[in-house]
Amino acid sequence: GAAERIGRPPSPPPRRPVGPWLAFPEGVQAGRDQVSRSDGIHPADGGGAVWETRRVVLRYALGRSLQRPEAAILALLRDRLPAMRVLDLGVGAGRTTRHLAGRVAEYVGVDASAAMIAACRRRFDRRGPEVSFIQAAARDLSIFPAGRFDLVLFSFNGLDYVGHEDRLRVLAEVRRVLRPEGLFCFSAHDLRSLRPGRRPCEQAKAYRHQPE
Repeated sequence: GAAERIGRPPSPPPRRPVGPWLAFPEGVQAGRDQVSRSDGIHPADGGGAVWETRRVVLRYALGRSLQRPEAAILALLRDRLPAMRVLDLGVGAGRTTRHLAGRVAEYVGVDASAAMIAACRRRFDRRGPEVSFIQAAARDLSIFPAGRFDLVLFSFNGLDYVGHEDRLRVLAEVRRVLRPEGLFCFSAHDLRSLRPGRRPCEQAKAYRHQPE
């Protein structure tokens, strides 16, 4: 009955295969076991060698689903996406790529981590010439001309992982590379996500310097 169904523990989610683009010598499951789901790490702005480790790359490669606000945004833009040139900042290992590549006129994923970009290139190397990945910091997008993109996406609270001055630089660069009336979609932490006495960028720095 209903009471029996409520008390029944949920079935574990099916295991998702990790492709050869992220092979661990000691085995995939051993690689998974190195990953803490509560790491709180983010590759938005580099921050040292931690973003180049297999553990961190795998942590982000396991993410495949859009968050609900992201899905809502793409649904609103559904009819416009085929004509849009999209810049995906802090792309990590490509969580959002699989939902955009092939649906837009041009897709460029950017990340400060060379390991993340390498994983993306191996993972999506057959998506065609309109899909590319470039290593760069969000605060310096000088490799792109002004007005290049119709949509800039900076998901996973990426703006919170840089200090105030760098945040201003990121916003200025985003404005520069967007065409007039282009769209900038981003997420950010609210006050409830902070540890007592810590600003978002300070919290990110603490995560950033965790030993592997």
